[in-house]
Amino acid sequence: MDTKETPMKLVVFGDSWAYGADLEDRHHTNYAYHLKNLLGCDEVDNRADAGCSNHSIIREFLQWVKEGNTQDTFVIMGWTSPERIDVFPDKSVLSPDAIQEWKVLGPWIFYKDVIKKNYPIDPKYQEHLEFAYANLRTQYSCYVEWINQVILVQNMLENLNIKHHMHQAITFGHKWPNNSRDRVGKDSIQHQHGSINTNDMWDMINDSCFLSKDMSLYDLLGSNARYWEHMSQHPNVEGHETIAQLLHNDIKVKNLI
Repeated sequence: MDTKETPMKLVVFGDSWAYGADLEDRHHTNYAYHLKNLLGCDEVDNRADAGCSNHSIIREFLQWVKEGNTQDTFVIMGWTSPERIDVFPDKSVLSPDAIQEWKVLGPWIFYKDVIKKNYPIDPKYQEHLEFAYANLRTQYSCYVEWINQVILVQNMLENLNIKHHMHQAITFGHKWPNNSRDRVGKDSIQHQHGSINTNDMWDMINDSCFLSKDMSLYDLLGSNARYWEHMSQHPNVEGHETIAQLLHNDIKVKNLI
């Protein structure tokens, strides 16, 4: 972008990918920084946080909206794995030295080494925690919740006339039931619970400001070792440069900024 009528700030929300986890100099090598330069923005406000959930991302987004500094901004929303959830545990189930605050639960609660080292929930409640997570947070419920989150945030951004672009950072097989757009049968979960068909819900998401509704950044980078930090699930410097280019190209093609 050669010229622009007003200064533009890039505001980024997301998880460890947008944060730049495992990068030596994340402030100047993550994809948020590169995208700022590609779009010709004056500055970037990176509000991403490593290990967060979509609940956390939305809370941070609402806090930013509440601050009232939304003029002349372009928002990047990098959704994380829908399997993650925020809880606010009672003090009775916390480890003795843990602070009572929002905690993110994810598949890592099943990693015994994590629990033994520094997990905030008292280890004696581990079996209860695993039961609740495995049986109350099903693949289907996580997926439906995420679709609702995307639609609500999209609607809010549009109602506030905030220019924006979305993408998925990582997924863990949350697509339901698959790529098919066929309506479900009478024996399906959706039918039994009388809910709207999830494919219809998925189609309600506005893809004009979404990088890919069927592939995450993880999928788009693929298994090419050149994009990944050694012994890490996070992209390296070249991976972040590639992500920034993917986002920039999609934003420009769709004339979002």
